Amino acid sequence: MAAKGNSADVNAPELNRVLSFYRNSTILLTGGTGFLGKVLLEKILRCLSVRKVFLAVRIKDGRKPAERLQELLKDALFDRLRQDATVEQLLERVEPVEISLEAGDGAGLGMDEATETRLLQQTDIIFNVLASVKFNESIKNAVDTNVGGTRRVLQLARRMQRLKAVVHVSTLYSNCDRTHIRERVYDDTLLRPESVLNLSKLLSADEMDGLQHCLLGSLPNTYTYSKKCAESLIQQHFSDLPVGIFRPPIVLSTYREPIAGWTDNLNGPAGLCLWTVKGYVRVIYGNGRKKANLVPVDYCVNALLVAGFDVADRSMARGPAPDSRSGWETVQPVPVYNYLYDRPNLTWGRYMGTVSMGFDGWIKRLCW
Repeated sequence: MAAKGNSADVNAPELNRVLSFYRNSTILLTGGTGFLGKVLLEKILRCLSVRKVFLAVRIKDGRKPAERLQELLKDALFDRLRQDATVEQLLERVEPVEISLEAGDGAGLGMDEATETRLLQQTDIIFNVLASVKFNESIKNAVDTNVGGTRRVLQLARRMQRLKAVVHVSTLYSNCDRTHIRERVYDDTLLRPESVLNLSKLLSADEMDGLQHCLLGSLPNTYTYSKKCAESLIQQHFSDLPVGIFRPPIVLSTYREPIAGWTDNLNGPAGLCLWTVKGYVRVIYGNGRKKANLVPVDYCVNALLVAGFDVADRSMARGPAPDSRSGWETVQPVPVYNYLYDRPNLTWGRYMGTVSMGFDGWIKRLCW
């Protein structure tokens, strides 16, 4: 999937088909309090005529999901939305759902029975953005969240009565040890995902750490490894569902929607730019001629929504899935969307060379 600039690059009939697909639908969004998830939620509420969004939220720092959602909707990201609707009105379209990834049986999202029943009856589309994105996360936590969490979501999806599409957000770097990464699942981990989940359940964090170098192989960190395992899990056990895998590259602050330059963290290039401009980082080890796969988060969200439409469209075209014992995974591979620019128009050297633009006053205050 090559990145496009904006909605002007999409012809009207295609755009109308996407809008029609989401009209009056009910969406389950996991990971909606994270960077990408927030922008996705805002875009859905502002541009799509959905019936409802179920926002799966975990308790954090003692704050209940309803409290976290109210805080979320007061963020500057939602200022444009709040010009036309109050927080109370927005809450009529978004319902927080308390989940937990610590259920003892490894199945389900730990929600109460009544809420789960409503989700099973009403959900049309799932965006699974829930993930641990720390590169230095312990392998046990990374596996439990990124692989186990994905399994829980898809086990729930399998029971849904109206399901049209599931989009699982992975990363372009889930196979970064390869020279060429095609739009397919590479099922070549040392152990099958189910075996890794069983190990994580049986072993302590220290024992899992002792196995980390064996499990990761040529992958650089637990994040990329757990994302790769999650992709394999989807292909091996859930390819009978209308599911697709979306692989974004490095995601930057917004380009223009809903406001220019918005971000909520200093991870990745955003932090690198700040520390460079402040003078704390003076030398960066790397090859400045290498292509920088960077995409603004609002572009990424637009592509993610189109991917949801495409997953449903492909699913309808192929018809009902045969019995999983018939080799469905081999015949019908899970659709994968590598989201990046098809032209090498930006290198790391060029990107870092633009860091000082607009910061003339800051440059004079560098901490040399």
